[in-house]
Amino acid sequence: MKLKEISMGNIIRERIKKDKKLEILVKKKMNAGKLLPDKVMNEIAKKYFKQNKIKDNFIFDGYPRTLLEAKYITKLFDFDHIIELNITNKEVVNRIKKRLICGEFSYIIGKKYKIISKKVKELRKKKGLNSKEIIIKVNSLCPKTGKILEKRKDDMPLKLKTRLNEYNKKTKPILKFFKIYEKINENNNKIKKNEKKIPKINIINGMGSINKIQKKVYDLIKNGWKYIKKKIM
Repeated sequence: MKLKEISMGNIIRERIKKDKKLEILVKKKMNAGKLLPDKVMNEIAKKYFKQNKIKDNFIFDGYPRTLLEAKYITKLFDFDHIIELNITNKEVVNRIKKRLICGEFSYIIGKKYKIISKKVKELRKKKGLNSKEIIIKVNSLCPKTGKILEKRKDDMPLKLKTRLNEYNKKTKPILKFFKIYEKINENNNKIKKNEKKIPKINIINGMGSINKIQKKVYDLIKNGWKYIKKKIM
């Protein structure tokens, strides 16, 4: 089964390379720990799907993050599954404390990673260090791109508190919206083929290792995924 993984974060990072106005807005909001405006996010999502002619067989990560975004995307697509990874605020803080980024990839402090970048291999070889793997730490080089690893500005303690407040205020209500959406459709026995399908809400325990959580999501997909179907664009 081949599902395209679509990350809104990656889409935005690509867009700001060509759009200076958007780059300024993203940095301003991100540095404050705030979400981008709904209108901006919806337009980015719609443009991406239209340009790439994506109709089905995908997993969308990082969007929607507000009620208005959820209502907007459900007008464009019929979703078969909604997945929520459920973890505690304490675990969120612990994970983010350990996160470093190079702008393209993220890593966990203290973990070992295989080196892919030729630049990193050459630099380590000159210093007489092992060129096959690297232990991640602040200001070390990304094993894939060779760029310097650093903390995101919105990962700092004060900004993180703002981000959690944003999540509780704006993102958490989405699940309630989809539950109501699911219940309404379940009670409607006259749904026609061309009308909306009922999305299944799946709450997965997000505590534990990345591999364990990944397996839970994979098992869900393997055992019951019907794919995501396009409605209108």
